[in-house]
Amino acid sequence: MHENFFSLGGDSILALTVVSRMKSAGLGVELQDVFRDRTIAKLVAGGRESRPERAVEPFELIGSADRARLPDGIEDAYPVSGTQASMLYHAMMAEGAGFYHNTVSMRLRGPLEEKAFRQAVSDTIARHPTFRTSFALNGYSEPLQLVHKAIELPVRIVDLRGHTDCAQRAEIDALVADERSNELDIGKAPVIRVTVQRLTDDEFQVTISENHIILDGWSWSSSFAEIFERQQALISGDAGYADRWPQVGVKVADFVGLERDAANDPAAERFWKSELADITPRHVADLRPAGKPVVLRRHVPIDAATSRRLREIAASHGVTLKSIAAAVHLRVLAEVEDTGHPLTGMLFHGRPESAGGDQVRGLFWNVLPIGVDVAGRRWIDLAASVLDAERRLLPHRRVPLSRIQRWHGRAELFDVGFNYVSFHRYNQMYRDGVLEFLDYHPESRENSHYALMATYSIDPPDYELGLLLAYDADRVSGERIAKIAEMYAAGMRRFAASPESDHDLCSVASDL
Repeated sequence: MHENFFSLGGDSILALTVVSRMKSAGLGVELQDVFRDRTIAKLVAGGRESRPERAVEPFELIGSADRARLPDGIEDAYPVSGTQASMLYHAMMAEGAGFYHNTVSMRLRGPLEEKAFRQAVSDTIARHPTFRTSFALNGYSEPLQLVHKAIELPVRIVDLRGHTDCAQRAEIDALVADERSNELDIGKAPVIRVTVQRLTDDEFQVTISENHIILDGWSWSSSFAEIFERQQALISGDAGYADRWPQVGVKVADFVGLERDAANDPAAERFWKSELADITPRHVADLRPAGKPVVLRRHVPIDAATSRRLREIAASHGVTLKSIAAAVHLRVLAEVEDTGHPLTGMLFHGRPESAGGDQVRGLFWNVLPIGVDVAGRRWIDLAASVLDAERRLLPHRRVPLSRIQRWHGRAELFDVGFNYVSFHRYNQMYRDGVLEFLDYHPESRENSHYALMATYSIDPPDYELGLLLAYDADRVSGERIAKIAEMYAAGMRRFAASPESDHDLCSVASDL
């Protein structure tokens, strides 16, 4: 357990891991306490008696009429979450755009033993109900998630050893293109496909497609790591295999129950109405949509020296790398949208804080409006304001965005989102020698419905800060995204070079 989770960038899942472990030890700690106290010593000193969040019983969240209609072989059923409902809506409204149909393909080096790999996949599916979940959008009083008692995940293993490098690349490209165009049927479990292409005796390509409604990023990376760690344990004959991955006591249904409680909490309604009282929605789009979304990507270069300098600034000024990234993001939006109080959608997780909350797999994030006053601030002050805003939102992070927008008057609050990801399970797996990461296929993609999604990440193999802009070319022109990308790059350089300087002294576009 890390002494100061801020030193790792302020990742909220790591904070949740701290909370879960301290609750297991009988200490009453909440996620916002970690953001406030920052160190284990302060958390222990201020800990209260632990009060675990209530676990939802199977079928508790649906009525008797719906229970009577369930097919055989279902071990639990509960409503879709607010974020899942939003994803489904946008995917259906823009059929063919690939919204929330994710395909990730990567080349890896390490052992691959077919029997052990298939067993590892099967055991992971048995442990995590989200992989056994289908979605019923009709036939019940509301859209439901149906957890099946047992399913088989189709795993294809294709041997391309002996093919030329060119032929292998052609096979990989064809597979990824097919996976991108062949969306999954969410009415049938599993809502995920796995293909492994063997390239040499110790190198292979893994391509995984899934609908985002079953997995958030942490769940994806944790499940990926679990499969290959299980395979290694099976190959080595680990005598403790059966006990190494205990069943997880927390369920997706627990999160759905917490979300529904939050949506009906009068205090949450008061908070969000106050938070957005003076907000005027603005948008980054500069084109009139023709109704044919086309999601494209643009990498924003952040050199290693800038990345490392930003880490140093975060550590020395009591902020997080995430809050620095968000400060630059909001500063760019302020200029692009011509406003002194820019608003963006920031991804927050709503995982249960009970012991095991960091182990449960599913989709637990929510996109929440967050903004700060950018006028007359030093760069470092702007990062501190973002961190304060994030801390302020945490107690009300589970209220679905759809409910917040209804309280505000139903208007779309923003068309641009911000995400910060650092999947430490990858790091651990690679450090332990389970696998060696080689590269991502360039057509790996996760399409959202936003006009612009800025995703900062700490990725292998270098683990330096990266930035990817995913944008809908139907709403944001190539000329505009080129300028925006340069503004991000300029903002990161300026923050790293002089965090104490006033960011309002000149436009971040002036470097162009």
